[in-house]
Amino acid sequence: MNITKNIRNRYANWKLKRLIWSYCLSQTERAQGAKAFNSVVIFVLMSLVALWQAGSFWQVGRNMLLVLVLWSVGLYLFNKKEYQDIVKACKKKLATIEFAKRIDAAEQEEVLKALEKHICSLFQIRFFEKQDDILLGVYGQDKLALVYRYEINDELVETRDIMQILHDCRQKEAKRVRIFTNSEFSNKAGLLGERFGLEVKLFNGTQLKRFLQDSSFYPSESELDTIIKRESEKRQKKISIIKTELLKKNKTRNYALYSLVLFFMAKYDLGNYYLNMFFAVLMLILAALTLIMHKEAKREEVIF
Repeated sequence: MNITKNIRNRYANWKLKRLIWSYCLSQTERAQGAKAFNSVVIFVLMSLVALWQAGSFWQVGRNMLLVLVLWSVGLYLFNKKEYQDIVKACKKKLATIEFAKRIDAAEQEEVLKALEKHICSLFQIRFFEKQDDILLGVYGQDKLALVYRYEINDELVETRDIMQILHDCRQKEAKRVRIFTNSEFSNKAGLLGERFGLEVKLFNGTQLKRFLQDSSFYPSESELDTIIKRESEKRQKKISIIKTELLKKNKTRNYALYSLVLFFMAKYDLGNYYLNMFFAVLMLILAALTLIMHKEAKREEVIF
C-alpha cells in the first residue's frame, strides 16, 4: 500500500511539475524547436566522433554507449537548469503583474507607510507629520518631504503636477523632496528642482517596485507558487474545454465533410495544395477521434 501510495504521489508531483512547466513556458518567448534541433545535432556530432575513434565493432558499441550516457546526462542537467530559469522568469513576470494590481487597489496612505518603513530602515530619516498627502520628516539638518502620486492607466505625471507638488513642499519649508509614482514622469520633470531651489529626486514605477520589494505589496515566493499553480490549473481547464468542444460527437460528420472538400480542392489545385492536404488530413484525424470517443462513451453507458 505504501509503495502504491508513493508511486501515486510521485506521479501527481511529476504531473503538476509538467503542468507548471507548460504554463511557465507559455509565458516566455523561448523557441523549443531550436533546443530540440540543437540537442539532435550535438548527439549526431558526438556519435560521428565516437565512430571515427572506434577501431572495431566492440569499440563502436562501447563508444556509442558512452555517447548515449554523456548526452543523456548533459540533456538532463540542461533541462533542469532551463526549467529553473523559465520558472524564475515566469515568477518575475507574475510578481510584476501582481505588484501592479496591489498598487492599483491600495490607498495612497498605505503606499506612503510602506515607503516610510523601508526608507527609515536604510537611511537616518525620521518622519513626524503628514500634511495634505505629503509625509514630512527630517534628513540630516534639512526637512524632507515624501510624496506618492498614483496615476491611472500608467499615464505620465505631468510637469504642472510636479510644479504644484514642489510649490506645496516649499510652502511647508522642505528642502529635500522625494516623489514616487507607479508610472513615469514627463521629460522636463527632473529639471524643476532648481527652479524651486529644492533638492528633488524622482522615482518611477520600476524604482517604486524595487523600494517595496520587501513589503506586502510584493508577492512572496509561496504566494507566487500558489499563483503559478492556480494559473496552470486554469490554463489546463481551458485546454480541456477546447479539447472537449473539438471532439464533440455531433462533429464527426462535419469533420469528414470538410476533409472531403479539402481533398477535392487539393486534387483540382483550388488554393494551396499542401495547406489543403494538411488540413484535410487534420479534419480526417479529428473525425476519427470523435468517432472513437463516441463509441467508447456508448460502451461506458451500457453498465448494468
